[in-house]
Amino acid sequence: MSRALEGSGSQCLRSHIGAEDGGETPGTGLSERDHKAKDLLDLVGSVLRTDCPTKLGLPSPEPARAPRTAEEQMILDQKPLEPRGNHYGFLHVAMKTDLELSGNTPAERAAIIAKVSSIRTRGEAKAYMRSVVARVRAVQAAMRQG
Repeated sequence: MSRALEGSGSQCLRSHIGAEDGGETPGTGLSERDHKAKDLLDLVGSVLRTDCPTKLGLPSPEPARAPRTAEEQMILDQKPLEPRGNHYGFLHVAMKTDLELSGNTPAERAAIIAKVSSIRTRGEAKAYMRSVVARVRAVQAAMRQG
């Protein structure tokens, strides 16, 4: 269903984004550079398209991939942790959770920190994170019962 637009396309866009004055009001930009930048709405033209879909379809499903074999998983688990990346972030979130679940004694804290510091491979990291998840689930189950 198309709707007739009154005025030019750029005027219509300005009214929708609250920039009827052409963006000349001080303080409306993200920075001083933005404030001094030229208004790009005039590039839109005087007629807006009306043939665009109003609803988008569902995204395509992820392609299916074969599960890893035990041999492939073993090779992957023996790989060293990358010097950068998400592995360290997730590992430290798990360590923080482990520390919060511990008795908070200096010995327990030192043991957890030493354990995480000794992790070198993806498999060791996975095993540690799984142990922390198991502890979290045990605490959650105990809280539901008690």
